[in-house]
Amino acid sequence: MKKQTTLTAVLILLSLPAWLCAQASKNTVFLSLGPGHVARQDLVFSPFVHRAVSPLCINLGYTRQAKLRQSCRLGFATYQASVTDTYAYLEDSEDTQTYPHQFTLIDLNYGIGKSIGRGFSAGLQLQAGIQSLAYSFGRVSSSFGYFAHFGLGVSLEKQVAVGKHGNLSAGLKLPLLNWLARSPYLVNDDEFIENTYSHSGIKTFFAFIADGQAATLDTYQSADLQLRYQYKLSKKWSVGAEYTLAWMHAKRPRNLLQFRNTLQCRLALHF
Repeated sequence: MKKQTTLTAVLILLSLPAWLCAQASKNTVFLSLGPGHVARQDLVFSPFVHRAVSPLCINLGYTRQAKLRQSCRLGFATYQASVTDTYAYLEDSEDTQTYPHQFTLIDLNYGIGKSIGRGFSAGLQLQAGIQSLAYSFGRVSSSFGYFAHFGLGVSLEKQVAVGKHGNLSAGLKLPLLNWLARSPYLVNDDEFIENTYSHSGIKTFFAFIADGQAATLDTYQSADLQLRYQYKLSKKWSVGAEYTLAWMHAKRPRNLLQFRNTLQCRLALHF
């Protein structure tokens, strides 16, 4: 009896890869790499529009297609922005070089949706965006700033088959309910200093988030538009390209307007 049980288990394990191959691919992991551009004006720090190009923006994600479609995506990009080129100046009779501003942007999205027919799908979207901002103003020491938002909204997507192996899709994400945390006016205040008093990065981060407030659509708006083409090389692999335009606008404590463009190559594994 023991031998029969062992033999049955071995046969099941041996047949499992063949059974998995026979199933339709429901899971996809993907990696997207490519350049990005940002144009950002934040009146908390400066009246100027800071523009920069990053040679490498990274997105890593996972999707599962069943009765409901679930997806999550993690994005990372860093930009060195400046209104003018860096320049040298004298400080205490020594040559010193200016530095560009440094913007580090992290995005995390989770979505769940359902097909509504004719290639359309709709669902709910949870979005989180965190920005670490380092502004360098010549001989003045760098000013640290932060921006974070957490939003719940809706998503819409349309997919169209292109030939036998191609697929073209367009998606739109619109956050409706948001929690917003930003640097205070004039960069720091008593509360900012109190939040950083622990000298612990994790404690300071959560103190900044707790210091935020709910933002309605009259004070904060954002939208993400994505166009993607995917070509299936085999049952397991596909390649493609995607373009993303992300826009946001916030009023408090001072006006903030930002546009981001990314154009990335995409590699996906289906299983």
